[in-house]
Amino acid sequence: MTLVPPVEENQRPWLDEHDACALVAQVRKGGKPTHGNVQRTLAALGRMGHRTGEVAGEGDGCGLLTDIPRIIWARHMKSVGQQGELANDPHFFVIHLFLPQANTQEIIERINALATLSVLQVLYSAPGLVRPEMLGPLARAQEPVFWQIAGHAPGRDRRDANARLFEFQLELEKELPVHVVSCGTHSVVYKVRGHSDTLYKYYPDLRDPVLFICWITFIDLRILNQPCIPGMKPT
Repeated sequence: MTLVPPVEENQRPWLDEHDACALVAQVRKGGKPTHGNVQRTLAALGRMGHRTGEVAGEGDGCGLLTDIPRIIWARHMKSVGQQGELANDPHFFVIHLFLPQANTQEIIERINALATLSVLQVLYSAPGLVRPEMLGPLARAQEPVFWQIAGHAPGRDRRDANARLFEFQLELEKELPVHVVSCGTHSVVYKVRGHSDTLYKYYPDLRDPVLFICWITFIDLRILNQPCIPGMKPT
């Protein structure tokens, strides 16, 4: 007996949909970090590009979550005179922020003051590496400053440290015109307004086969439908 799929199955109408998110996850069961895990997830992101919305020809957003890339952060620690091994400490944290283009330095100074009040030791604070020329006109007009902060969060254990970091995140977003992209001892998030390939092009770190290795990656398309920086309008 020959089984013939229905006509609608051959037409694959879902390839024309643009009204819902796309979610993809890749996990190394053995827990060994590799760059291939990132590459496979980004490739899947590209294949799911038809799920993104568009505004004036530009994608409305996508993002990638990974465990903290420890090798990159060991190098960052050494660049500021710290021990590279700190990046592997259970209480080591990384924060990704979107800041407004105006008054950036004043905002950073206030963030450092709030971190001290929250008993967080900031060891690294600097703008993250990006390529603005990879953005479309709308994204460039509203591009925030991508800022990275890392340090040590004292606590009885990781759970206690992350509870302190969560309270710090709430305080930042309550008092300052910032968007906390990610904040914790386990993972980091990279996101951008654009199509699925914009993410890979905008953040050079994601293309480094030696330094950017991880064992879990999670991607989401259409994550920027709500404002994420001051003055950014919903799409």
